[in-house]
Amino acid sequence: MAAVVVAVAIVLGAPGPAPAATSRPSPTVLRPELLGDAEQVVVVSTSRWDTTSASVSMYQKVNGTWRRVAGPYGARTGRNGLSEAHLEGDGTTPVGSFPILSGFGWYATARTKLPYTRVTSGACWISDPTRIDYNTRVIEPSCASPNENLYRIARSGPYRRAIVTGYNIEPTVAGAGSAIFLHVHAYSRGRSKATSGCVSLAASHLYSLWRRLDPAKHPRVIIGPASWLTAP
Repeated sequence: MAAVVVAVAIVLGAPGPAPAATSRPSPTVLRPELLGDAEQVVVVSTSRWDTTSASVSMYQKVNGTWRRVAGPYGARTGRNGLSEAHLEGDGTTPVGSFPILSGFGWYATARTKLPYTRVTSGACWISDPTRIDYNTRVIEPSCASPNENLYRIARSGPYRRAIVTGYNIEPTVAGAGSAIFLHVHAYSRGRSKATSGCVSLAASHLYSLWRRLDPAKHPRVIIGPASWLTAP
Protein backbone atom coordinates (compact mmCIF):
# COMPACT_ATOMS: atom_id res chain seq x y z
CA MET A 1 0.00 0.00 0.00
CA ALA A 2 2.80 2.44 0.89
CA ALA A 3 4.43 1.80 -2.49
CA VAL A 4 1.14 2.63 -4.24
CA VAL A 5 0.85 5.93 -2.33
CA VAL A 6 4.40 6.86 -3.29
CA ALA A 7 3.75 6.01 -6.93
CA VAL A 8 0.54 8.05 -6.98
CA ALA A 9 2.35 10.98 -5.38
CA ILE A 10 5.02 10.88 -8.08
CA VAL A 11 2.48 10.66 -10.88
CA LEU A 12 0.36 13.51 -9.53
CA GLY A 13 3.34 15.71 -8.80
CA ALA A 14 2.64 15.87 -5.05
CA PRO A 15 4.70 18.49 -3.27
CA GLY A 16 8.07 17.42 -1.93
CA PRO A 17 9.60 18.30 1.42
CA ALA A 18 9.08 21.81 2.75
CA PRO A 19 11.88 24.25 1.87
CA ALA A 20 14.68 24.58 4.37
CA ALA A 21 14.12 27.13 7.12
CA THR A 22 17.08 29.15 5.84
CA SER A 23 15.12 30.10 2.70
CA ARG A 24 13.77 32.89 4.93
CA PRO A 25 16.55 33.02 7.50
CA SER A 26 15.75 34.38 10.95
CA PRO A 27 18.33 36.20 13.12
CA THR A 28 18.99 32.99 15.04
CA VAL A 29 20.70 31.47 11.99
CA LEU A 30 22.29 34.58 10.48
CA ARG A 31 26.04 35.11 10.64
CA PRO A 32 26.49 36.86 14.01
CA GLU A 33 28.60 39.69 12.59
CA LEU A 34 25.62 40.79 10.49
CA LEU A 35 23.54 41.56 13.57
CA GLY A 36 25.88 43.85 15.49
CA ASP A 37 24.03 45.49 18.36
CA ALA A 38 20.68 45.57 16.54
CA GLU A 39 17.48 44.79 18.39
CA GLN A 40 15.45 45.22 15.19
CA VAL A 41 16.42 43.79 11.82
CA VAL A 42 14.80 43.78 8.40
CA VAL A 43 16.03 40.66 6.62
CA VAL A 44 15.94 40.77 2.80
CA SER A 45 16.71 37.26 1.56
CA THR A 46 16.85 35.83 -1.94
CA SER A 47 17.22 32.35 -3.38
CA ARG A 48 20.02 33.29 -5.81
CA TRP A 49 22.48 36.06 -6.60
CA ASP A 50 20.92 36.79 -9.99
CA THR A 51 17.26 37.05 -8.97
CA THR A 52 15.24 40.26 -8.84
CA SER A 53 12.79 38.98 -6.22
CA ALA A 54 13.22 38.71 -2.46
CA SER A 55 11.46 37.87 0.78
CA VAL A 56 11.40 40.52 3.51
CA SER A 57 10.74 39.89 7.20
CA MET A 58 11.21 42.11 10.22
CA TYR A 59 12.39 40.73 13.56
CA GLN A 60 12.62 42.32 16.97
CA LYS A 61 14.20 41.22 20.22
CA VAL A 62 11.56 40.71 22.91
CA ASN A 63 12.89 39.77 26.34
CA GLY A 64 16.10 38.65 24.69
CA THR A 65 14.39 36.45 22.08
CA TRP A 66 14.07 37.27 18.40
CA ARG A 67 10.47 37.36 17.18
CA ARG A 68 9.13 38.05 13.71
CA VAL A 69 6.90 41.11 13.89
CA ALA A 70 6.21 41.72 10.18
CA GLY A 71 6.32 39.72 6.98
CA PRO A 72 7.26 37.70 5.13
CA TYR A 73 6.56 40.07 2.27
CA GLY A 74 7.47 39.78 -1.37
CA ALA A 75 9.94 42.40 -2.59
CA ARG A 76 11.93 43.41 -5.67
CA THR A 77 15.67 43.96 -5.87
CA GLY A 78 18.11 45.28 -8.47
CA ARG A 79 17.48 44.49 -12.13
CA ASN A 80 20.89 42.77 -12.28
CA GLY A 81 20.55 40.85 -9.05
CA LEU A 82 22.72 41.18 -5.95
CA SER A 83 26.40 42.03 -5.60
CA GLU A 84 29.18 42.05 -3.02
CA ALA A 85 30.90 44.79 -5.05
CA HIS A 86 28.09 47.18 -5.96
CA LEU A 87 29.07 50.19 -8.09
CA GLU A 88 27.18 53.30 -9.07
CA GLY A 89 24.70 52.55 -11.85
CA ASP A 90 25.38 48.80 -12.14
CA GLY A 91 21.77 47.82 -11.41
CA THR A 92 22.59 45.50 -8.52
CA THR A 93 21.49 45.56 -4.89
CA PRO A 94 24.42 45.54 -2.45
CA VAL A 95 24.59 42.68 0.03
CA GLY A 96 25.53 43.22 3.64
CA SER A 97 24.28 44.64 6.90
CA PHE A 98 23.52 48.36 7.00
CA PRO A 99 22.05 50.66 9.65
CA ILE A 100 18.61 52.11 9.04
CA LEU A 101 19.05 55.86 9.39
CA SER A 102 15.91 57.82 8.58
CA GLY A 103 12.84 58.18 6.42
CA PHE A 104 11.54 60.65 3.88
CA GLY A 105 8.39 60.98 1.88
CA TRP A 106 5.50 62.88 0.43
CA TYR A 107 3.33 63.14 3.53
CA ALA A 108 3.18 65.96 6.06
CA THR A 109 2.73 63.48 8.93
CA ALA A 110 5.58 61.04 9.48
CA ARG A 111 3.85 58.25 11.46
CA THR A 112 7.24 56.77 12.21
CA LYS A 113 9.81 57.03 15.00
CA LEU A 114 12.57 57.44 12.42
CA PRO A 115 13.92 60.94 11.79
CA TYR A 116 11.68 62.11 8.96
CA THR A 117 11.97 64.67 6.18
CA ARG A 118 9.08 65.67 3.97
CA VAL A 119 10.36 66.09 0.43
CA THR A 120 9.77 69.45 -1.20
CA SER A 121 10.57 70.95 -4.56
CA GLY A 122 14.33 70.90 -5.13
CA ALA A 123 14.97 67.83 -2.98
CA CYS A 124 17.74 65.89 -4.69
CA TRP A 125 19.87 62.85 -3.80
CA ILE A 126 23.35 63.16 -5.28
CA SER A 127 24.45 60.14 -7.31
CA ASP A 128 27.18 61.89 -9.27
CA PRO A 129 30.42 60.43 -7.83
CA THR A 130 32.44 63.46 -8.93
CA ARG A 131 30.61 65.71 -6.48
CA ILE A 132 31.84 66.35 -2.96
CA ASP A 133 28.30 65.83 -1.61
CA TYR A 134 27.96 62.39 -3.26
CA ASN A 135 25.39 60.12 -1.62
CA THR A 136 23.67 62.86 0.37
CA ARG A 137 20.33 64.68 0.17
CA VAL A 138 20.50 68.34 -0.85
CA ILE A 139 18.16 71.11 -1.93
CA GLU A 140 19.06 72.73 -5.24
CA PRO A 141 17.20 74.43 -8.08
CA SER A 142 17.89 71.76 -10.68
CA CYS A 143 18.28 68.04 -10.00
CA ALA A 144 19.79 66.64 -13.17
CA SER A 145 20.64 63.00 -13.96
CA PRO A 146 22.39 60.95 -12.65
CA ASN A 147 21.13 62.54 -9.42
CA GLU A 148 17.71 61.50 -8.11
CA ASN A 149 14.91 64.05 -8.07
CA LEU A 150 13.29 63.00 -4.79
CA TYR A 151 10.33 65.33 -5.22
CA ARG A 152 9.45 64.01 -8.67
CA ILE A 153 9.86 60.36 -7.66
CA ALA A 154 7.83 60.87 -4.47
CA ARG A 155 5.05 62.58 -6.39
CA SER A 156 4.90 59.72 -8.91
CA GLY A 157 4.71 57.01 -6.22
CA PRO A 158 7.88 55.04 -5.38
CA TYR A 159 9.19 57.57 -2.84
CA ARG A 160 5.85 58.32 -1.22
CA ARG A 161 7.63 56.70 1.70
CA ALA A 162 11.29 55.67 1.63
CA ILE A 163 13.63 54.34 4.31
CA VAL A 164 17.25 55.45 4.09
CA THR A 165 19.92 52.80 4.68
CA GLY A 166 23.50 53.48 5.73
CA TYR A 167 24.99 51.86 2.64
CA ASN A 168 28.19 53.72 1.60
CA ILE A 169 27.70 56.37 4.27
CA GLU A 170 30.37 57.17 6.88
CA PRO A 171 32.63 56.64 5.09
CA THR A 172 31.37 57.46 1.63
CA VAL A 173 33.44 56.04 -1.24
CA ALA A 174 33.02 57.80 -4.58
CA GLY A 175 31.48 55.48 -7.16
CA ALA A 176 30.61 52.69 -4.69
CA GLY A 177 26.90 53.41 -4.99
CA SER A 178 24.31 55.81 -3.65
CA ALA A 179 20.64 56.12 -2.71
CA ILE A 180 20.06 52.60 -1.43
CA PHE A 181 16.57 52.79 0.06
CA LEU A 182 13.62 50.61 0.99
CA HIS A 183 10.74 52.14 -0.93
CA VAL A 184 7.37 51.51 -2.55
CA HIS A 185 7.22 49.46 -5.77
CA ALA A 186 7.31 51.09 -9.16
CA TYR A 187 4.89 49.42 -11.56
CA SER A 188 4.65 48.73 -15.27
CA ARG A 189 1.36 47.43 -16.69
CA GLY A 190 0.23 46.51 -13.21
CA ARG A 191 3.34 44.53 -12.29
CA SER A 192 6.07 45.53 -9.89
CA LYS A 193 9.39 46.37 -11.51
CA ALA A 194 12.91 45.42 -10.52
CA THR A 195 14.83 48.36 -9.05
CA SER A 196 18.09 50.09 -9.87
CA GLY A 197 19.57 48.83 -6.60
CA CYS A 198 17.06 49.53 -3.86
CA VAL A 199 14.62 47.10 -2.25
CA SER A 200 10.98 47.84 -3.05
CA LEU A 201 7.77 46.57 -1.46
CA ALA A 202 4.03 47.07 -1.76
CA ALA A 203 2.95 50.31 -0.07
CA SER A 204 1.14 48.56 2.79
CA HIS A 205 4.11 46.29 3.45
CA LEU A 206 6.56 49.17 3.51
CA TYR A 207 4.27 51.01 5.92
CA SER A 208 4.25 47.95 8.19
CA LEU A 209 8.04 48.30 8.56
CA TRP A 210 7.86 52.09 8.65
CA ARG A 211 5.60 52.33 11.69
CA ARG A 212 7.58 49.75 13.69
CA LEU A 213 11.15 50.94 13.13
CA ASP A 214 12.65 52.52 16.22
CA PRO A 215 16.09 54.20 16.29
CA ALA A 216 16.43 53.25 19.97
CA LYS A 217 16.61 49.61 18.89
CA HIS A 218 19.55 50.20 16.50
CA PRO A 219 17.67 48.85 13.45
CA ARG A 220 19.55 47.33 10.53
CA VAL A 221 18.65 45.98 7.10
CA ILE A 222 20.44 42.76 6.22
CA ILE A 223 20.46 41.81 2.52
CA GLY A 224 21.73 38.75 0.69
CA PRO A 225 21.09 35.30 -0.71
CA ALA A 226 19.98 32.95 2.08
CA SER A 227 23.08 30.81 1.61
CA TRP A 228 25.34 33.87 2.05
CA LEU A 229 23.44 35.22 5.03
CA THR A 230 23.82 31.94 6.90
CA ALA A 231 27.27 30.88 5.73
CA PRO A 232 29.51 29.60 8.59
